[in-house]
Amino acid sequence: MALLLIVACSTTGQATDVSSTAAATTAAATTTSTTTSIATTTVASSTTVASTTTTGSTTTAVDLDMGDLVGWDTASITVGGQGLLVALADDPGERAQGLMGVEQMGDLDGMLFVFSQEVLGGFWMKGTLIPLDIAFFDNDRTFVDMLSMVPCTADPCPSYVPEAPYAWALEIPTGTLAPLPVGTVLSVEG
Repeated sequence: MALLLIVACSTTGQATDVSSTAAATTAAATTTSTTTSIATTTVASSTTVASTTTTGSTTTAVDLDMGDLVGWDTASITVGGQGLLVALADDPGERAQGLMGVEQMGDLDGMLFVFSQEVLGGFWMKGTLIPLDIAFFDNDRTFVDMLSMVPCTADPCPSYVPEAPYAWALEIPTGTLAPLPVGTVLSVEG
C-alpha cells in the first residue's frame, strides 16, 4: 500500500497537514479563499490532495501540459535516482486503457499502473503508438523486471510478462531509464 503525503499550501508558502477525508479536504479548501482547485488522487486506498493557490492573478503551481492524458490523476515518483511525473492508472478501466492511442504525453514522463495486490500477468501494445519500456515492482515497490515493448499492428499482439509477480508497473518511453539494478526501489511521492 502506498503512503502518500497529504499537504495543502497556503498563500504564505507554508505547508499544513490536511485530513485525508473528503469532507475535511472540502472544508480546508473553502477556508482558504485563494484556493482555486482541488485534485484528488486515490492510490491503493490512500488519498493525496493537491491544491493550487493564487496571489492576485499569479498562480503558484506550474500548469502541466498533459498531452493526450488530460484528466488523468498524476504522481511524482523516483526510480533509479530519476524523478518522473506520471499519470496514474489505479482502477480497472484506467489500467485497461493505459497508453493506447496516446501520441504525446506533454510534460508527463509515463504511466504508473497500481494494483491492490501482486499479480502475474502480461501487458500488450495493442493500439499503443509509442515504443515503451515497462518496469515492474512488487508490493514493497522493489524492482522485479524490466522489458522493452514495441507498438503492435498485428492481431493477436504479443504479451510482455515479467519474471515475477508485481503490484506496480511503470510504462515510460523506450530509453527513459537506464537498466535498473536489483534492489532498486520505486518511491511514490504523490
